[in-house]
Amino acid sequence: LDSGFKDKFRTSLFNNTPEERINLTERSAAITKELVDKLFIDYKLLFADLFEKLPHGIETPIHQHPTFVDESKYVVYSIWIPLLDTDINSGTFTLVEGSHKIDAGIRTRQNSSIEKLKALDLKFLEPKNVKKGEVIIFDDRLIHGALPNYSEKIRSALHLVLVPKEAETFYYTSSIIDNKAILNEYSTEDHFFDKVNHNQEPVFQK
Repeated sequence: LDSGFKDKFRTSLFNNTPEERINLTERSAAITKELVDKLFIDYKLLFADLFEKLPHGIETPIHQHPTFVDESKYVVYSIWIPLLDTDINSGTFTLVEGSHKIDAGIRTRQNSSIEKLKALDLKFLEPKNVKKGEVIIFDDRLIHGALPNYSEKIRSALHLVLVPKEAETFYYTSSIIDNKAILNEYSTEDHFFDKVNHNQEPVFQK
């Protein structure tokens, strides 16, 4: 696990060793296969990440995940799996119920924590206490985050992103050219999201 905030949290998303992240995704797929096959029809694991919120670690700001598929045709789901009991004192999951119905358009890594989320009335943000052995399954468009970890224990959680098997997957970037917002769409191959560091913008061949 690695992070730019080593004293606050660690995440496999920022790990620069693709082999380790591919191994995490493949092991997670094997361990959760029975659950996924029971709850979803013709879905597959796109990637997995492990997140550790250290003792007295900071909150995870509210955000939405980037767009991975054509959401006019498909729905992407996430599964949040805490590896110990979580509550409001140990950095538990928070969400804005029903917020997946808000049409935010295509979300990139750059705008997945867009300004309008910062202005969101936090009274709508609900913490969800989750025990070890329980999971939260949510539409990937959901506005969500996590509370600070006020406890003396490391709060570890596994996060899975599931996509329909038939769906083509994409990586989107946004940029400003001549004062115009430009959206770039790149088709991705298997394990693409395990091979890129999510804290850096990947380089695509033109």
